[in-house]
Amino acid sequence: MNQKEFYGKVYDTLIEVGGAPLAEKESFVDAHVKGQCCEWRFRGKFGFGGKYWQERNKINCYPEAETPERLKLIQEINKKLAVIKNSYKRK
Repeated sequence: MNQKEFYGKVYDTLIEVGGAPLAEKESFVDAHVKGQCCEWRFRGKFGFGGKYWQERNKINCYPEAETPERLKLIQEINKKLAVIKNSYKRK
């Protein structure tokens, strides 16, 4: 898996679980492959505060936006992102 595929899979997870807009996938992938982005506001089910952090390969949201439902989504997404990262490292 190359970087473009990796970030494509990351964003697919943000779409499928986090409700991120499909229309921003190409911009997300390009910005991360080029190293032009360290954080990305993907919004979706997290409102304006949902962020993906490239260095950590994790998401979070603003503390004031946390709800029990969002905390569960954060855990689910971060687990999926870890699986994607682990399969990227092995290849």
